[in-house]
Amino acid sequence: MFGMQEARVALAHDVNDTRLTGYFASRQRLLTPPWDGKQLTIGEIRRAGQDLAGDSNDLRIFGMAPVAWYALGIRILGRTAVEVTRDRYAEFMAKSVAHTLASNGCRISDVIDPFVGSGNLLYHLLQATMATRGCGLDINRDILTLTESNFSRLRLLRRLRHTRLTFQPLDWSQSPSYIENRATLVVVCPPWGDAFDEAGLDLRKTAPPVPNVLRTLRGSERSGPIFALIPTHPSMVTESVDAIKQDYTALSTIKSDDPDIFERIDYILLRL
Repeated sequence: MFGMQEARVALAHDVNDTRLTGYFASRQRLLTPPWDGKQLTIGEIRRAGQDLAGDSNDLRIFGMAPVAWYALGIRILGRTAVEVTRDRYAEFMAKSVAHTLASNGCRISDVIDPFVGSGNLLYHLLQATMATRGCGLDINRDILTLTESNFSRLRLLRRLRHTRLTFQPLDWSQSPSYIENRATLVVVCPPWGDAFDEAGLDLRKTAPPVPNVLRTLRGSERSGPIFALIPTHPSMVTESVDAIKQDYTALSTIKSDDPDIFERIDYILLRL
């Protein structure tokens, strides 16, 4: 028979397994039609936060809680609820990357996100780097239309007023044509889809594979320095990370002291 301590450990494992199963079930639902293209109500947004993170207010974006940004008229689709980098993690990554680049004597002029989605990570990177130009591409016109509308509403709050913004309904492969001869940071975060499961995140299985995106960016003929930020997860398929770091110059990264951030988000920063 289990002792009291063993029983507690077993119960904790059961709870964690249940939560993980619930997470992947909710994730799959929101990434599958018709939910993936559905504009979520505030009730559905709160449910997604609860199912995915155990917190109905988890979907904080653009520096606001769900109720606040929804009241402003900002909207997201079902798949965005899964794919968006929440404020807490986006702000951490943005400030960490900006610090590392500044420490290496590089001031970023442009930030380009070829898989812009909601644009929340782009927003925080523009804030942290003080870049004067931001460009977002997304082949999904429904998502891009919402993103453009959302950023227009942010302008009403006088946010990013001095940043030149461009949004284009284009495939990621067109992103090199938007790289100018200036220091550029490119966000490389294609949809994870089946690349993330209980075994971890495999960067070779994203859609498109991260190595393919990096090769395309490195082929740019621009003369300015190009950096790539790859948002990842603490649980990784290590072979996929090692292969990338062998081909590019990896810059130092910063680990968060916050256990919640440490356990849920990580990133790779490369100079191409």
